[in-house]
Amino acid sequence: MRIAIVASTAGSVYRTASTVPFVRDRIAVVISDRACGALEAAGRLGHQTVLIPHPGGIAFSNAVLQVARENAIDVIVSFYTRLFIGPLLEAFEGRIVNFHPSILPAAPGRDGFGDTVRFGARFIGSTVHLVDSGMDTGRPLLQASWPNDPNQPIAERRHRVFVQQCKSLIQIVRWFEEGRVEYDGAELRVSGARFDHSEFSPNLDFEDAIDFDIPFAGAGRETGHCGGSGRDG
Repeated sequence: MRIAIVASTAGSVYRTASTVPFVRDRIAVVISDRACGALEAAGRLGHQTVLIPHPGGIAFSNAVLQVARENAIDVIVSFYTRLFIGPLLEAFEGRIVNFHPSILPAAPGRDGFGDTVRFGARFIGSTVHLVDSGMDTGRPLLQASWPNDPNQPIAERRHRVFVQQCKSLIQIVRWFEEGRVEYDGAELRVSGARFDHSEFSPNLDFEDAIDFDIPFAGAGRETGHCGGSGRDG
């Protein structure tokens, strides 16, 4: 399977999950609309990079579609901070996923984690969802939740969501490669998925995702961050 990463951020989730060879070996190209950490990480990881200096809109989306077709891309993973529009959404329907640091549909938009904490929600978490024409409105593929303990430092809670996002990326790459993600335009299913009580729903079932972890290093020293944008990572 061949994956395109589209990012306009630091690329923390992409970079960290790529320490797992299964993920790293399936990424064919990293695309961005600006010089950013994701392109720098791609250079270090040996992934092809494409800079498309369009300020969003149809020009950028069309350029992403062209790059995806030229590179025989199967799935697009988005950490892009703006909306995709136009033919790209139709050509890759059910095959563009975005990572958001809240349990959607709660706290969509630019600061999902921060909005969740400020509201006093009893759970923090993350969502991997299909991308459609709206902001964080696509069908959820994988979600994770964790108790929002007010006695736990914010940095530690943020780190937990970051780890969730990394584990989620590893898992969904496996599901797509196995052909288990099924979308008919209305219903999204993962064939053979289990829904036992767990931090993740559906349950993780890929050993690399289950075993992945990053110890919390202390405030200000996290390995990554869970992002503050509706299209972030």
